Amino acid sequence: MHGVAKLGLSLITSLFALFLYTVAPDAIHHHVKTCRDNMKNMHFIAPEYAVSVTPAIDVYSFGMCALEMAALEIQGNGDSGTLVTEEDVQRTIDSLDDESQKDFVRRCLAREPGDRPNARELLFHPLLFEVHPLKLLAAHALVYSTANISETITDEVVQRLFGPDVVVAEVVHADRPGVQMRMGDVPVAEKLEKFVEDVKYGIYPLTAFTARQPPPPRPRPVTPEIAESVKSVTPEPLDVEGRRVVNMMCNVKSREETCELLMTILLRMDDKMNRQLTCIVSEMDTSLLLAQELVSYGFINEVDRERVATLIEETLRSCFTNSTLSPNASGVLLPTELPLS
Repeated sequence: MHGVAKLGLSLITSLFALFLYTVAPDAIHHHVKTCRDNMKNMHFIAPEYAVSVTPAIDVYSFGMCALEMAALEIQGNGDSGTLVTEEDVQRTIDSLDDESQKDFVRRCLAREPGDRPNARELLFHPLLFEVHPLKLLAAHALVYSTANISETITDEVVQRLFGPDVVVAEVVHADRPGVQMRMGDVPVAEKLEKFVEDVKYGIYPLTAFTARQPPPPRPRPVTPEIAESVKSVTPEPLDVEGRRVVNMMCNVKSREETCELLMTILLRMDDKMNRQLTCIVSEMDTSLLLAQELVSYGFINEVDRERVATLIEETLRSCFTNSTLSPNASGVLLPTELPLS
């Protein structure tokens, strides 16, 4: 879909996003005579348009739109029916005061398609490049790394990790007591929930970072051939889990109707899929055996076995050491670092 992008067909939103709401397929421009006869828009068409259609044509049209927006109008505009010549375009570029604007437009309007930058290179041009604020970087790290917290974490854990008494910063002095800043001391000037939601739906993208690549699809396990061999005592895994666990949570609660203890494990995989596992436990169960069963049945990766076993061990220890089971007894293991891209 490469059409003739014109300023009259452009829409700039309040967030300074540019949309082209009338873009025709290549076949229309090659076979409809009326488009060729519209002289007032001929200067938007790249020189090589009649030979080959590539994304470089869109860059050329975008550069002409940028020139009209910067200069308000092109000298000798084709609204009167006359053709805008190359001299008119160059004269309009020379009339710009900002050297960065001149360089940006000239690079987009290069005669040779190979000399024009692509869309990503234009984003890094000094005219468009913007250093993202730390608030936006933190929001992207929260959305794309721990988006499951608001969906699976319990209210008790939220209060324990992000309550008003949690220390977020501390200044240590050698000659006097230090100063602590708690979560309740941080002023909230706006609704951060709305800002994070906008980031989640792509309203504030990170243009200076490489787009996140989706994880490779999991291949369907090949059915093993039946071989006449002696099976080992250890059961073979039914399905090998290739994904890694990035966040996990475990808690143990007692059933109201019985005296059994029910353990629930919430796993967040690296492809942003959640997995919830539930089983009945007793004092005879060990964390290593339970973690090994999760590996054997293909619920977790072999590499995550020790981490899951440690989490189960801490949860069971806190459960069985109390005289009465607390419904809030839980253990949480969060990632130690959040990638920004």
